[in-house]
Amino acid sequence: MRFAAQYFPKRYQAGRSPVSSFAVYERYYADNQSPLGRKKSRHKHNRQKGALDLNRILSVLIIFLLLVLIGELVFHLVITPRLVLKKVSVDIDGYYPYGNEEILRIAGLEGGVSFLGVRERDLEEKLIANPLIKDARVKKQFPHSIAMSIVPRAALASVLVDTGNSSIPLCVDREGYIIAAEAGENKPMPVISGVRFVDARPGMRFPEELVRYLEQLSDLKAASPELFSLISEIKFVKKSTTDYEVVLFPGHARVRVRTGPEINPELLKGILLVIDVVQKQGLTGSLAELDFRAGEVVYRTRGG
Repeated sequence: MRFAAQYFPKRYQAGRSPVSSFAVYERYYADNQSPLGRKKSRHKHNRQKGALDLNRILSVLIIFLLLVLIGELVFHLVITPRLVLKKVSVDIDGYYPYGNEEILRIAGLEGGVSFLGVRERDLEEKLIANPLIKDARVKKQFPHSIAMSIVPRAALASVLVDTGNSSIPLCVDREGYIIAAEAGENKPMPVISGVRFVDARPGMRFPEELVRYLEQLSDLKAASPELFSLISEIKFVKKSTTDYEVVLFPGHARVRVRTGPEINPELLKGILLVIDVVQKQGLTGSLAELDFRAGEVVYRTRGG
């Protein structure tokens, strides 16, 4: 200890427990390091501490990922097989000619289906793709039920389809889709004629050039149900591949009215006004047709 006593201050000797010469030298060396040496020591210590912290973070991350993996396995192997679709409720707002089994077939819900594998938007798209369904909403109800709300296409007018041996009553909606006629339906609606179909059946569609007229007819029904109910028959007369005329048959008068490819409340009010004048003058019997195509009314008499 002579070396220690001779070269090191007394604060490292008096009142201290016996230490080795090397320990005393280390402590003295640490206190008497240059600023650069102390900075290097701190950097080394910080690197060691940072490496230790990184190891701890990696360990925690690995444990977390293992727990997630175990949870996924338990979920798919144990929980998912138990979540099977058991109940499907169907609410139909209107007339639909087929039963719930057909709706389930359209939606692809036949057989065992996993509840978690069902996507509401996919089912809605499948249902709306059917030409007889106007709109559909699907709601999942945890843990094993689905509620469907179906809006079928609404009949706008009736269509008599000639099959060769007989005529089949069908209906058409605003967008030109042919739908089945509701049994016992007594709603007042016009009959559409002049449209020929080959093997007509529900789901087929009217020619595109006639759809706009049907949309206008639907708007007329919404705006003036009374005027709409006065139309007995609408006959489409084809002039070319893309052009046509319309012959209206009012229900309260035996008069044909020839018009262009549009219909609206103003036109129908004008037609009814002229018919009323003709009836008051007692000319109905000799009148064959009223022509509104040119803007001015043209009277055509029978045999004239």
